[in-house]
Amino acid sequence: MKALFSGLLCVSVVASQSAIWEFDLGGKGGPGLLAANEVQPNSSIATGKELSYYEVPGIVYDDVAKTLEFHAGWGTHETVNGAQLTGHYISSALYGPATMHENAARPLYSFDPSNGLMTGSDHSGRSALVHARVQLVELEGYSIAQQQADLLASRWYFNVLSTAFESGEIRGQLMSVPEPRQYALASGAALLAFAAVRRKFKNRP
Repeated sequence: MKALFSGLLCVSVVASQSAIWEFDLGGKGGPGLLAANEVQPNSSIATGKELSYYEVPGIVYDDVAKTLEFHAGWGTHETVNGAQLTGHYISSALYGPATMHENAARPLYSFDPSNGLMTGSDHSGRSALVHARVQLVELEGYSIAQQQADLLASRWYFNVLSTAFESGEIRGQLMSVPEPRQYALASGAALLAFAAVRRKFKNRP
């Protein structure tokens, strides 16, 4: 019983130390994926946004597992209900580090049909969805710790490139929601399990 209590307490402590960070897409031109959010705004009327996924916010980061859940889309797909890209899709990726007024030197994590992370797209890619779980990895000259710090400081952005605007047609900065959500569910589950076991032993003759 003592060992079981220690194990449950351990789970509770570990869970309480982890947090989920939420993000909204936005920028200097407004919320969502917009041409006006590009550093050099263009004339595209294409739009996109983050998408909730099974009632979970569209973009969330686990600071213990170092994973970023990223769900977004653009164009006329029914879950987006926006405007299509002007040109054919070239690529889409997370970029950083950069503020909303800067361009990053390189893409960090790419989302394309070839890696199975894009759905709901026709051959042109003018309308598409991205559903991805990004596991942060060490990148050349950019450690996981640095990536996390920049991500939480809203210094990453998502950019969609097309044949009409090859440096980026629509963009959205990952804007960190101020307060992370604690893993209260996991912690609560551990406490409930402990209470149930305690009652079981207490009621034994």
